[in-house]
Amino acid sequence: GKNGLYLDLVQVNPRNHLREVRIYVDSLGGPEDGIFTRGFLGTTRDFAVLRAMDWTGTNREAGLEDGKDEPMPFVHWEDYPQRSSFNWRAVPFDVVAELGNTVDADIWVNVPHTATDDFVLQMAKSVHDTLEPERKVYVEYSNETWNSMFDQAYYVGKKGCAKFAKDPEGECTIEGTEGLCSVSNRGTNGACYTYGLKYHAFRAAQIMVIWERAFKDRPGKLVRVLEIGRASCRERV
Repeated sequence: GKNGLYLDLVQVNPRNHLREVRIYVDSLGGPEDGIFTRGFLGTTRDFAVLRAMDWTGTNREAGLEDGKDEPMPFVHWEDYPQRSSFNWRAVPFDVVAELGNTVDADIWVNVPHTATDDFVLQMAKSVHDTLEPERKVYVEYSNETWNSMFDQAYYVGKKGCAKFAKDPEGECTIEGTEGLCSVSNRGTNGACYTYGLKYHAFRAAQIMVIWERAFKDRPGKLVRVLEIGRASCRERV
Protein backbone atom coordinates (compact mmCIF):
# COMPACT_ATOMS: atom_id res chain seq x y z
CA GLY A 1 0.00 0.00 0.00
CA LYS A 2 0.90 3.70 -0.06
CA ASN A 3 1.91 3.73 3.61
CA GLY A 4 4.66 1.14 3.24
CA LEU A 5 5.31 -1.62 5.73
CA TYR A 6 6.10 -1.62 9.48
CA LEU A 7 8.22 -4.33 11.07
CA ASP A 8 8.31 -4.64 14.87
CA LEU A 9 11.28 -6.63 16.19
CA VAL A 10 10.45 -7.81 19.75
CA GLN A 11 13.25 -10.21 20.64
CA VAL A 12 16.75 -11.23 19.50
CA ASN A 13 19.43 -13.62 20.67
CA PRO A 14 22.33 -11.40 21.85
CA ARG A 15 24.83 -14.18 21.08
CA ASN A 16 23.54 -14.57 17.54
CA HIS A 17 21.70 -11.35 16.85
CA LEU A 18 19.79 -10.38 13.74
CA ARG A 19 22.13 -9.01 11.08
CA GLU A 20 19.96 -8.50 8.02
CA VAL A 21 16.27 -8.35 7.14
CA ARG A 22 14.90 -8.80 3.63
CA ILE A 23 11.21 -8.79 2.76
CA TYR A 24 9.88 -10.27 -0.47
CA VAL A 25 6.44 -10.30 -2.02
CA ASP A 26 5.01 -13.83 -1.78
CA SER A 27 4.71 -14.21 -5.53
CA LEU A 28 8.33 -13.20 -6.10
CA GLY A 29 9.74 -16.52 -5.05
CA GLY A 30 12.94 -15.30 -3.40
CA PRO A 31 15.93 -13.05 -4.04
CA GLU A 32 17.20 -14.97 -7.06
CA ASP A 33 14.28 -13.61 -9.10
CA GLY A 34 15.25 -9.95 -8.71
CA ILE A 35 12.93 -7.06 -7.79
CA PHE A 36 9.97 -7.74 -10.11
CA THR A 37 7.07 -10.05 -9.36
CA ARG A 38 6.34 -12.90 -11.74
CA GLY A 39 2.89 -11.48 -12.44
CA PHE A 40 4.35 -8.11 -13.42
CA LEU A 41 6.95 -9.69 -15.67
CA GLY A 42 4.23 -11.73 -17.30
CA THR A 43 2.44 -8.53 -18.40
CA THR A 44 5.56 -7.04 -19.98
CA ARG A 45 7.32 -9.93 -21.73
CA ASP A 46 5.32 -9.65 -24.95
CA PHE A 47 6.45 -6.09 -25.72
CA ALA A 48 9.52 -5.15 -27.75
CA VAL A 49 9.76 -1.61 -26.29
CA LEU A 50 8.70 -0.54 -22.79
CA ARG A 51 7.74 3.13 -22.42
CA ALA A 52 8.12 4.25 -18.80
CA MET A 53 6.42 7.64 -19.17
CA ASP A 54 3.81 7.23 -16.42
CA TRP A 55 6.01 4.93 -14.35
CA THR A 56 8.60 7.68 -13.96
CA GLY A 57 6.13 10.47 -13.14
CA THR A 58 6.48 12.46 -16.37
CA ASN A 59 3.06 14.14 -16.49
CA ARG A 60 1.97 16.85 -14.05
CA GLU A 61 -1.61 18.07 -14.06
CA ALA A 62 -1.91 21.79 -14.77
CA GLY A 63 -3.08 24.25 -12.12
CA LEU A 64 -2.43 22.14 -9.03
CA GLU A 65 -0.29 23.35 -6.13
CA ASP A 66 3.22 21.91 -5.88
CA GLY A 67 3.82 19.81 -2.79
CA LYS A 68 0.12 19.72 -1.89
CA ASP A 69 -2.00 18.60 -4.82
CA GLU A 70 1.00 17.69 -6.98
CA PRO A 71 4.46 16.41 -6.08
CA MET A 72 7.26 18.92 -6.45
CA PRO A 73 8.72 18.90 -9.98
CA PHE A 74 11.96 17.06 -10.59
CA VAL A 75 14.66 19.68 -11.15
CA HIS A 76 17.91 18.33 -9.67
CA TRP A 77 19.12 14.73 -9.74
CA GLU A 78 18.93 14.66 -5.94
CA ASP A 79 15.17 15.32 -6.23
CA TYR A 80 14.58 12.10 -8.11
CA PRO A 81 14.13 8.76 -6.27
CA GLN A 82 17.12 6.45 -6.37
CA ARG A 83 17.10 2.69 -5.96
CA SER A 84 18.07 3.11 -2.29
CA SER A 85 15.32 5.68 -1.58
CA PHE A 86 12.78 4.91 1.14
CA ASN A 87 9.98 4.93 -1.42
CA TRP A 88 9.63 5.56 -5.11
CA ARG A 89 7.13 8.26 -6.02
CA ALA A 90 8.65 7.75 -9.45
CA VAL A 91 10.56 4.65 -10.51
CA PRO A 92 14.38 5.03 -10.71
CA PHE A 93 15.68 5.00 -14.27
CA ASP A 94 18.13 2.18 -13.59
CA VAL A 95 15.18 0.05 -12.48
CA VAL A 96 13.49 0.78 -15.82
CA ALA A 97 16.68 -0.35 -17.54
CA GLU A 98 16.82 -3.48 -15.40
CA LEU A 99 13.28 -4.34 -16.42
CA GLY A 100 14.32 -4.09 -20.07
CA ASN A 101 17.23 -6.43 -19.39
CA THR A 102 14.99 -8.87 -17.54
CA VAL A 103 12.33 -9.21 -20.24
CA ASP A 104 14.67 -8.75 -23.22
CA ALA A 105 13.14 -5.45 -24.36
CA ASP A 106 14.29 -1.98 -25.36
CA ILE A 107 13.22 0.93 -23.12
CA TRP A 108 11.73 4.39 -23.68
CA VAL A 109 12.38 7.08 -21.06
CA ASN A 110 11.09 10.65 -20.70
CA VAL A 111 13.25 13.47 -19.38
CA PRO A 112 11.35 15.64 -16.83
CA HIS A 113 10.50 19.02 -18.32
CA THR A 114 12.22 20.93 -15.50
CA ALA A 115 15.39 18.78 -15.38
CA THR A 116 18.75 20.55 -15.27
CA ASP A 117 21.61 19.58 -17.58
CA ASP A 118 23.25 17.72 -14.70
CA PHE A 119 20.03 15.77 -14.10
CA VAL A 120 19.95 14.82 -17.78
CA LEU A 121 23.57 13.67 -17.66
CA GLN A 122 23.13 11.62 -14.48
CA MET A 123 19.94 10.09 -15.90
CA ALA A 124 21.76 9.13 -19.10
CA LYS A 125 24.68 7.63 -17.18
CA SER A 126 22.31 5.66 -14.95
CA VAL A 127 20.61 4.10 -17.98
CA HIS A 128 23.89 3.57 -19.82
CA ASP A 129 25.53 1.79 -16.90
CA THR A 130 22.53 -0.51 -16.29
CA LEU A 131 21.06 -1.26 -19.70
CA GLU A 132 22.67 -4.17 -21.52
CA PRO A 133 24.75 -2.91 -24.48
CA GLU A 134 22.68 -4.72 -27.11
CA ARG A 135 19.47 -2.91 -26.09
CA LYS A 136 18.22 0.43 -27.40
CA VAL A 137 17.00 3.35 -25.35
CA TYR A 138 14.43 5.76 -26.78
CA VAL A 139 14.77 9.23 -25.24
CA GLU A 140 12.04 11.88 -25.28
CA TYR A 141 11.82 15.31 -23.68
CA SER A 142 8.76 15.29 -21.38
CA ASN A 143 5.42 14.23 -22.87
CA GLU A 144 2.71 16.11 -24.78
CA THR A 145 4.03 19.58 -24.02
CA TRP A 146 1.40 20.85 -26.47
CA ASN A 147 -1.41 19.56 -24.23
CA SER A 148 -2.78 22.31 -21.94
CA MET A 149 -4.09 19.77 -19.42
CA PHE A 150 -0.47 19.25 -18.34
CA ASP A 151 1.81 21.58 -16.38
CA GLN A 152 4.62 21.00 -18.87
CA ALA A 153 2.64 22.80 -21.60
CA TYR A 154 2.65 26.02 -19.57
CA TYR A 155 6.28 25.52 -18.61
CA VAL A 156 7.56 25.29 -22.20
CA GLY A 157 5.22 28.13 -23.18
CA LYS A 158 6.76 30.43 -20.57
CA LYS A 159 10.28 29.37 -21.50
CA GLY A 160 9.59 29.79 -25.19
CA CYS A 161 7.97 33.20 -24.84
CA ALA A 162 10.81 34.48 -22.67
CA LYS A 163 13.42 33.22 -25.13
CA PHE A 164 11.89 33.79 -28.55
CA ALA A 165 9.12 36.42 -28.37
CA LYS A 166 9.92 40.03 -29.25
CA ASP A 167 7.30 41.22 -26.75
CA PRO A 168 6.85 38.37 -24.25
CA GLU A 169 4.37 40.10 -21.95
CA GLY A 170 2.33 41.54 -24.77
CA GLU A 171 2.20 38.30 -26.71
CA CYS A 172 2.04 35.69 -23.95
CA THR A 173 0.00 37.12 -21.08
CA ILE A 174 -3.47 35.60 -20.97
CA GLU A 175 -6.24 38.07 -20.15
CA GLY A 176 -7.17 37.99 -16.46
CA THR A 177 -3.89 36.35 -15.36
CA GLU A 178 -0.44 37.49 -14.29
CA GLY A 179 2.80 36.24 -15.78
CA LEU A 180 3.58 34.55 -19.04
CA CYS A 181 1.34 31.67 -20.11
CA SER A 182 -0.31 31.26 -16.71
CA VAL A 183 -2.86 28.52 -16.13
CA SER A 184 -6.32 29.83 -16.91
CA ASN A 185 -9.78 28.52 -17.63
CA ARG A 186 -9.37 30.37 -20.91
CA GLY A 187 -6.65 27.90 -21.86
CA THR A 188 -3.43 29.02 -23.53
CA ASN A 189 -3.13 31.60 -26.27
CA GLY A 190 -1.64 30.99 -29.69
CA ALA A 191 1.69 32.61 -28.85
CA CYS A 192 2.22 30.40 -25.80
CA TYR A 193 1.47 27.33 -27.89
CA THR A 194 3.73 28.31 -30.79
CA TYR A 195 6.67 29.46 -28.70
CA GLY A 196 6.20 26.41 -26.48
CA LEU A 197 6.68 24.11 -29.47
CA LYS A 198 9.77 26.05 -30.45
CA TYR A 199 11.23 25.78 -26.95
CA HIS A 200 10.43 22.06 -26.85
CA ALA A 201 12.49 21.53 -30.00
CA PHE A 202 15.29 23.74 -28.65
CA ARG A 203 15.49 21.97 -25.28
CA ALA A 204 15.11 18.52 -26.83
CA ALA A 205 18.16 19.21 -29.03
CA GLN A 206 20.20 20.20 -25.96
CA ILE A 207 19.12 17.05 -24.13
CA MET A 208 20.05 14.79 -27.02
CA VAL A 209 23.57 16.22 -27.14
CA ILE A 210 24.00 15.30 -23.48
CA TRP A 211 22.71 11.77 -24.06
CA GLU A 212 25.02 11.41 -27.05
CA ARG A 213 28.00 12.07 -24.76
CA ALA A 214 26.84 9.38 -22.34
CA PHE A 215 26.29 6.87 -25.19
CA LYS A 216 29.33 7.75 -27.28
CA ASP A 217 30.55 4.16 -27.05
CA ARG A 218 27.30 2.77 -28.54
CA PRO A 219 25.65 5.55 -30.55
CA GLY A 220 23.56 3.11 -32.58
CA LYS A 221 21.62 2.17 -29.45
CA LEU A 222 20.38 5.72 -28.76
CA VAL A 223 17.11 6.65 -30.47
CA ARG A 224 16.02 10.28 -30.25
CA VAL A 225 12.27 10.95 -30.10
CA LEU A 226 10.81 14.38 -30.89
CA GLU A 227 7.11 15.07 -30.41
CA ILE A 228 5.77 18.32 -31.80
CA GLY A 229 2.02 18.87 -31.70
CA ARG A 230 0.25 15.58 -32.27
CA ALA A 231 2.95 14.01 -34.41
CA SER A 232 6.18 12.36 -33.37
CA CYS A 233 9.28 11.25 -35.15
CA ARG A 234 12.17 9.00 -34.21
CA GLU A 235 15.67 9.41 -35.47
CA ARG A 236 18.39 6.91 -34.83
CA VAL A 237 21.69 8.52 -33.93
